[in-house]
Amino acid sequence: MSENTGNAALRTMGYDTKVNICGHGFRAMACSVLVESGLWSETAIERQMSHKERNNVRAAYTHKAEFLEERRMIMTWWSRFLEANREDHVTPHEFAKQTGENVTRLRSAKRTE
Repeated sequence: MSENTGNAALRTMGYDTKVNICGHGFRAMACSVLVESGLWSETAIERQMSHKERNNVRAAYTHKAEFLEERRMIMTWWSRFLEANREDHVTPHEFAKQTGENVTRLRSAKRTE
């Protein structure tokens, strides 16, 4: 998908992508929320954002790591976070406190399988 696809869709919906919101703004918001939740590894968040590892030594050893299971949990949590904010403003930290126990339990279950 082209990086302009998101902006084109936003413009079709009537948003000014120079003033209101742009595709990159959604990415920045998602990254900030995921980090502020404190639930996810920074490496998994960076992979989800499709960011490249800047540390060349680390990249040489981790370039094939996908973190798919954690990324699935991230996307499930993210969709629930957005749904929660549809009704009322909930901070990432507050939502993490409400759902964090479930995330920790899921992680533990995956490690013991």
